Amino acid sequence: MRSAFTPEPKSATLLWPRHGNCFFGLQSLSLGLGEQWEKVKTAYAQANRALGDIVKVNPETTTQHVEDLLQGNLGQPAGGFPEPLTSRVIKDKKNIAGRPGAGLSPVNLRQQEIDLKDKHDKSSITYRDVMSSAMYPQVFDEFKNWQGKYSKYTEAIPTRAFLTPLDEDEEVEVDISKGNITHIKYRAMGELQPNGTREVFFDTNGVPRTVEIVDTTDQGEGGSPIRKAAREKALPDVLGSVGAPMAGEVMQGCQVTQDISNIHGLWTVQCT
Repeated sequence: MRSAFTPEPKSATLLWPRHGNCFFGLQSLSLGLGEQWEKVKTAYAQANRALGDIVKVNPETTTQHVEDLLQGNLGQPAGGFPEPLTSRVIKDKKNIAGRPGAGLSPVNLRQQEIDLKDKHDKSSITYRDVMSSAMYPQVFDEFKNWQGKYSKYTEAIPTRAFLTPLDEDEEVEVDISKGNITHIKYRAMGELQPNGTREVFFDTNGVPRTVEIVDTTDQGEGGSPIRKAAREKALPDVLGSVGAPMAGEVMQGCQVTQDISNIHGLWTVQCT
């Protein structure tokens, strides 16, 4: 592969610093441009300078970002983007003239705020929340539901401890508030109980504590569950999440397109 590029490979990263330089070189080779590797590096450096030395991540995302940029999805600079680079990159794709957001449907932010306060905790909705919901409605709802379930202090947990379970006797620092740092050490986890709960043992600033959590997984030996974990419950903040009046199974229910004006019930639940 080296001979296909150049007999004396040099630090091309000085021309266009980026991640994935080796993979970019392999891409050029796969496109039959191995013999023109020096020209490819020079052309890339020129395009990079023409676009203002934009942030580079990896070859796939960089290409997508450049196409979005030249299409005008981030706006148009004074005098437009340089030609013929723009036409060669976007080819027959749509080019947006002017402000990209000008074509979006109007949003009533005051009504959005009212709706969010009705749906979530009124005291926790800020103007920034309204803007976040307007741009990413599903992501914002998922975030607020998570926050309502686990409290806002989950934001203070270190990223690795948030994403993966702690090991036994592993300790993390949680910045609860300014000047208030709590040391939490995980000790152990109890067995899964018949009601689907477990006890979790940990220390907070050296003081032993125990909390009972709901486990939604099954535990068993040889792949067969021996205790059934807790069933999923209705979430009050999620529209369409309806709690059952008793433990049981849904035996029959109405269809999606069925007329329900003349029926007495939507579902039939049988006790288990």
